[in-house]
Amino acid sequence: MYNTVISMVGERNSSGYFSVFFVLLLMSGVLNPISAAAESENSSNSETFKITGKVIPADSVLVTCCSSSPPDFNRTTGKFTFYGLEPKDYTFSFSHEGYESRLVIVSVVDSDVAMGSVYLYRIGEAPDTYNVTVGPFVDENRSCIEGVKVFFSMENGERFQESTNELGNATFALPLEFIPQGLNVSARYGSRTVSWKWYVESPPYSSFTRALGKADENDDTAGPDDADDGSNEKGSNMNLILLVLIILLMICVLWVGIMIRKFVKMKK
Repeated sequence: MYNTVISMVGERNSSGYFSVFFVLLLMSGVLNPISAAAESENSSNSETFKITGKVIPADSVLVTCCSSSPPDFNRTTGKFTFYGLEPKDYTFSFSHEGYESRLVIVSVVDSDVAMGSVYLYRIGEAPDTYNVTVGPFVDENRSCIEGVKVFFSMENGERFQESTNELGNATFALPLEFIPQGLNVSARYGSRTVSWKWYVESPPYSSFTRALGKADENDDTAGPDDADDGSNEKGSNMNLILLVLIILLMICVLWVGIMIRKFVKMKK
């Protein structure tokens, strides 16, 4: 049956074999330079980043998910580097025999991330609070933004607020090793405030730019709830006082006009 079909095609068109061969070449990409070039361009535009850090003790076990390649991990110094990371959240697990395990979540936005040092504590010697970092916040030039006010409230109502440092990170001393998933976190810079659900929605670390206006350098203590500080009420009171003064001035002008007219009549 197969030979019969080939024979029929050959009799119908002597160039049939060439057509089939040409189609096969197109499918294989040999004669499709445009598609190959586009694929090459797309692959070159997919920028990746790296995460660096250090774990103490140095010979701890480091496990992570969502990373296609193993890290460059020096178990003598404890320094590690993950390469080829796309923008998203990454979870790192650190463990060591006789020590409390730690879970760290790092968000890669559009730049490399330095985790700093991750400390493991001996069982029963864990501190009352843990340093949890939110950030880094960057502008359109990937420069870190200092002075972003980051704030959130725990389920028990306890409120936390910190400002980002020169590296664009806000560090909190929390009773937990990480911010609970789904907790509403907000950040305020200048006149703009953004909010997101922690580890549920993508963090808007690049939402703030220099063009939005830098926060008042003298406002070191103003918190996110201080936006309504009574300035609107003061402005309304000033407008009312100004209106009363204008009315009094008009009455005085009218009274002076009446007195002048009476004085003119008396002269006549």
